Amino acid sequence: MADSTGPGAGVTAQAGPRAGKPRPRRRRALIAIIIVVILIAATLSGYEVYRATQPATSPYPAPPSGWATFHTAWSDVSNAFAGLARGPWTVRFAEGVAADAPWSPPATLWGTMRPSLWEPCAQQLSGISTLTFWNSSAYPSSNSPNVYSSGAAPLWTFVFNGTGTSTFVVSWIVGQITLNAALGPTGSCSMFSDHPLPPIDPSAEIDSNAVAAAAFASPPSPPPDGVIPPPTPPSPVFAAYFPGLQFMPISRSGGSYWTIDYGECGMAGQVGTNFTISGYTFNATTAQGGLSFWSPTSCYDSYYFVQMNQTRLIAPPSPSGVYREWTLNDSFLSSAVPPTWSASNLTTSLLHWQVNSAAEPFSFLPSAAAVCGPGNASITDCTPPAQGWYAVLLDPNGNWIDSYPTVPNGTGWSVLGAHVSSGDRILFVGAAGFPTDGSIGVPYWGEPAVFVDQVLTPT
Repeated sequence: MADSTGPGAGVTAQAGPRAGKPRPRRRRALIAIIIVVILIAATLSGYEVYRATQPATSPYPAPPSGWATFHTAWSDVSNAFAGLARGPWTVRFAEGVAADAPWSPPATLWGTMRPSLWEPCAQQLSGISTLTFWNSSAYPSSNSPNVYSSGAAPLWTFVFNGTGTSTFVVSWIVGQITLNAALGPTGSCSMFSDHPLPPIDPSAEIDSNAVAAAAFASPPSPPPDGVIPPPTPPSPVFAAYFPGLQFMPISRSGGSYWTIDYGECGMAGQVGTNFTISGYTFNATTAQGGLSFWSPTSCYDSYYFVQMNQTRLIAPPSPSGVYREWTLNDSFLSSAVPPTWSASNLTTSLLHWQVNSAAEPFSFLPSAAAVCGPGNASITDCTPPAQGWYAVLLDPNGNWIDSYPTVPNGTGWSVLGAHVSSGDRILFVGAAGFPTDGSIGVPYWGEPAVFVDQVLTPT
């Protein structure tokens, strides 16, 4: 108490208010400094977060919204399946498709394959992918100016497996991952796991944006000297990116190659038309040494594959002339959703036969009007023409169904729309001295396409 009333205490008491006046100012200054520091720290922290989330500067055009390049899509897929990995993944197939309008995989891509070989796989695959069939309205197209130049795509499909794992068919669709199939090692669909072509190594290959840039950097001259230049929107077209094996009418095998194919087939309104596939093939690690190619072909969503098994005609109607007979076995594949054709729609109107000579210049041999026609119960009256050849369709028992053509070098059958079934037989009748070697077939332009090809052999 004494100390509190002493001179020192009085001085302190008196001086306190005067000495304390600057304290609020100091506190305010200190608080202001602290606030500034906090703001600066917060600003710097926010800048670091912002900077950390920005993509690295890229020399390539930015992908359309939601699209990704090969490396990004594969990274997402491989991370999603990391829990199932046993050793490193072996990638058997990869494909991305960029398009500026609705697109879906056309049957054209499988046209050289017998449907019976693809059906076991098709039955096990489901969902949107580059290897399944679905309506083009589901495709996430973009009208960005960088649709093709960015090398990105909204849809990527991968086929891969690990040591002792299933073979997975997985698609990346604008950031969503879809399991299309998990194929066992002994299943009916083994075309991916057993394929002899070398696998793809995503870690060693350059990204699809670098490949697209290489294609746009120095496009070759237009046909007939080269391929058409890469597409520029808004012309509807697709670009298919393959870092390895591809399913296209022109086959480019890979592992060490990147291929880009450009075309219109698969886009709305293209079925039944002729189109050009143009493409560029590059070294997979440097995008150099580009090879360009182009090929005219037909666009179709449905096709028939007609196998011809040659049989011996036991009793030809005439000892003169040339007779060849085959048993037909047809199969069907369609990518159209909803379907526009079916296996039961194969009729003679789709079979426009041609006979090609085996010697240069490999010209088509002229046909003659069929001698036997409606009213013939069998081939008894199917005698050789004076010149050329004609064809007769028979049922499995040898009964006459239809004959072709009705006029020399024509394309019409005697019966309109006669149905063709497996087990039916086709008889070719040639004039005396008609070549016994060469080939017969059906041109496959149009929708649906029909694949028939058989070599003429002596019997």
